Amino acid sequence: MSLAKLKIEYEVTSKNAFTGKMNALFNPNQLTFENKVAWRLDQAAMDSKVAEHRRLNLQLVEPSTFSVELFFDTYEGEPRPSLGLLGRLALARSPLALAPLSKPNAVSVLQFTKPIVNLTHYSKELHRPPVCKLSWGQRFLFKGVLSHVTQQFSLFLDDGTPVRATMGCTFTEYQTADDAKRGELNSADVAKRYTVRPGDTLINIAAQVYGDSSSWRTIALANGIQNPRKLEPGRVLEIPPLS
Repeated sequence: MSLAKLKIEYEVTSKNAFTGKMNALFNPNQLTFENKVAWRLDQAAMDSKVAEHRRLNLQLVEPSTFSVELFFDTYEGEPRPSLGLLGRLALARSPLALAPLSKPNAVSVLQFTKPIVNLTHYSKELHRPPVCKLSWGQRFLFKGVLSHVTQQFSLFLDDGTPVRATMGCTFTEYQTADDAKRGELNSADVAKRYTVRPGDTLINIAAQVYGDSSSWRTIALANGIQNPRKLEPGRVLEIPPLS
C-alpha cells in the first residue's frame, strides 16, 4: 500500500470545480484547527453591579482556520520516499545546510513552492483567489481559502538556487451564500447588530431581525432613537433579544 500524501485541490476556471491538484512532497507532522466565537457583555450587564445579572450575548461565530507547515527539499533531485520528513529535517540541521555542494541532480524548490503561493493570487476567471479543499488519503480535512502563507528557504546551491524550504500555510473557512444564511443569527432571542442601509426603517428592520414589524420600539429604545423616521445609512444598530 502506497503512502497517502496530503493533497490540495483548488478551483481553476470554474467555481466549485476543484480541477487543480497538488500533493505535499512530505507529509506534515502536525495539523492545527482553530475556532473562535466572539461574545459581548450586554449593556444591562455592564450597568449591573450584581455578578449573577451579567450576561454575555453572542456576537459572531468567526470562520474556522486550518494551519499546516509544509516541507520541501529538492537538493537530491526528486524527493526520496524512503527518507521521509524526519530524515529531511535531520539533514537540514547538518553542516551541509550551511555549506552545501552543488548536486548535478538538484532542482530549484521554487517549482513546488510557487504554485502554493499562487493560491493567494487573484484569478481573472474566478474574480477572486481560488477556494481549496485539503484531504489526506480518504480523509477530508478542510475547505477554505489560503489566507496567510510564509516561506523560509534554508539551503542553497552555489549559484543561489534554493533547494530547501518550509511554508507555513493558514486556510480560512470559505462559505457560500447559502452556507452563510444557514449560520446567521436570525433567532429573535439572540442579540446582534444591524447596519442601516438606504431606505431602511425600524419597521422593516424589526421584520427582518425579529420576524415581527411591531417590535420596532425595542430597537428604538436600545439605540436611543427619538425619531424612528430618521435613520442614517451606515449606522450600526444594537439589536437586543426579545424577552
